[in-house]
Amino acid sequence: HPFVTDTKLRELERHKTLTLLAIARTLRKGNAAFCTTGEAEERYALAAEEFGEKPRAHTQFWTFLKDLDSLGFIHTKRPGKGIVGTTTLISLPDIPAAVLEEKLLEILRAKK
Repeated sequence: HPFVTDTKLRELERHKTLTLLAIARTLRKGNAAFCTTGEAEERYALAAEEFGEKPRAHTQFWTFLKDLDSLGFIHTKRPGKGIVGTTTLISLPDIPAAVLEEKLLEILRAKK
């Protein structure tokens, strides 16, 4: 059974929805299985601005990621050898990025 449902997406707090949108856009744009927290955070700031919100600071963004991970919307993992720094890799386990982006945009536009 798919974990990501319309109902669960609609229940997310606005900035968590924007965070998830940013991840979906980053993965779709890069056509990749994973994105980094830095890439997602940059897109989050753009998405927040697009929907008239002030982006939250890095620590709050990190909390959004942890919450989305614990809720099963995303998977996060530490990279293996070959990647410098302390970044975390993010993936979408249950839904294609393009489909998720479309659903989230629909939800965000309805809640304006």
